[in-house]
This record gives sequence, C-alpha cells and structure tokens, in this order.
Amino acid sequence: MGRRATGRLIPDRSLIAGRSPRAALVGGMLAALLATGVTGRAVAGPDDELRQTQEAMADLYEQKNDYRAALKIWRELLAAHPDEPKYLSKVSRIASELSLYDVALAPARKLVKMDANNPQYRARLAGALLAGKQYTEALEHIEWSVKRSPDDVELRLQLAETYQELKRPREALRELDWLVKRFPKKLELRIARAHIYADLNDPERQLAELEALRRAFPDELQVIRELATLHLDEERFDEGEVELKALLAKAPGDPWATAELAGLAERREKARRRRTEELHEFERYRDWLSDIEQRAEDF
Repeated sequence: MGRRATGRLIPDRSLIAGRSPRAALVGGMLAALLATGVTGRAVAGPDDELRQTQEAMADLYEQKNDYRAALKIWRELLAAHPDEPKYLSKVSRIASELSLYDVALAPARKLVKMDANNPQYRARLAGALLAGKQYTEALEHIEWSVKRSPDDVELRLQLAETYQELKRPREALRELDWLVKRFPKKLELRIARAHIYADLNDPERQLAELEALRRAFPDELQVIRELATLHLDEERFDEGEVELKALLAKAPGDPWATAELAGLAERREKARRRRTEELHEFERYRDWLSDIEQRAEDF
C-alpha cells in the first residue's frame, strides 16, 4: 500500500480585491523594511518590535502562498527563540507542507516533548516520520492517536499501512477488517486486504476476496488484473487465461495482459517440466526408502 496524504496542512488562500486593515498594515511594514534595507534575519534580544515585524512579514508571505519565504523567516525566528511553541509549530507545519520532512522533524519532536497530549503535534510528527520511512517511531504516535480517536478512519488506515510497512500483516489485517466492516463497498480497502492475505501466505482467502470483488465489480480492471495475477502465480493457467482475455476485451492492447498472454504457453511448459522433475525426484526418494527397508529386513 502506498503513503497517503491526510489533507493539506496549509490551506490554500487567495487574496481578495481590496486589502483588509491587517493586510494593509503588514504590507506597510514590509514596504518599510524593504525601503530601509532590513532583511528577515532574526535578532536575539529585547527588540520585540522587530520580532513582531518579522512575524508580520512571514504571515504576509503565507497569505501570498510564498511558503518558502515564510519558512525562511520562521526558521530564523526559531533559531533566535528555540523554545517558542509558535515558531516550532510554524516551522514543522510549513516544512511538512513543503515536503521538507528533514526540516520538520526536529521541531515536531520538540513540540511532542513539550505537549505529549496534543493530537496535532502527534499527527505532524507521525507524518514527518512516515515520509522519512521511520516507521517504528511513527507507529508509537499513530497508535497513541488511534487510542484517543478509535473511530477516526484516516488514522486507522494510516495504522494499517504502517503495520504493513513494518511486516506485521496480522495487525494490518485487524485494522483493515475494521475498515472493511464500515466501508464494505470500498474497493481500495478490499484489494489492500487481499494483499495482506498474500503477506500471510493465505492464497485461499486471497482468492475468495478477489473472486467476491470480481462479482461485485465486474468491469473493474484492477480487480481483473489482481485475480489474473493470483491465478498465474498459483499456476492455475486456465483460469488465468480467462481473466487475461477478459481484461483485453475491456482494455484492448493492455501491455501487461498482452505480454502475459503471449508468454502463457512458455509458463505452462516450464511448470509441466518442473512438476515432472518433482515427480521423478519423489519416485527416486521412494525407491531409496524401499531399498533401505529391504536391507533392514535382510539383517
């Protein structure tokens, strides 16, 4: 199962015609700063007026959707005030939105240490960890969030995906069962569950799931492809051929189905030769055992 976004952390904004009093004030500050040559560099110390002006500049950049410029200022402010929750939150949130997860990670971790019961902080840290493929650490925060909000569908799906990445298919199946009970007609969930059955080396339940989907979604190409793949992997070549032809009937020229169908005769022959060799090996083993038994009787 691929990584899943849970929605934009920074909502899209559009500047409407006619500036608000706040926008006019912020714009004036920005113009004044530019006119005097002052940059957005944070200055440690008691200069609260400059600090407020920098915050206003960063806010204005966000309103204009220039998040990289905004992030630069928030990071400079954070460097000067490393324990300020507002700056930690701004940097982690905007960096995550820009997919700069290495930048988002440190402030996100610090926020969780400062307030471990804040679900937004936990979610942001989990998102950054997942993006960095740090699944074990992410799991701690996702499980915490699920315990707090057990009916949150997105969290349960995120938990299932994390379990799958950690090669824990039984836990992933538990979460998918919960999701499928609530959304039995959600195709993606059912296919994901079929994949978990494969991870559990349970082709019978995988086949039952896919055949049920085939009946429920007869025109869904992904289902036909999944079912054809399973049949071919299990060397049920006749059934696989039926599904390949069904796929080509609905999607003429499909490159995968075309290639699989063209190579089907060769796969059948290889399977036949292998089964013949396995039979011969079994017969040799049986003859060897028989010879051992005969020699034992002679003694």
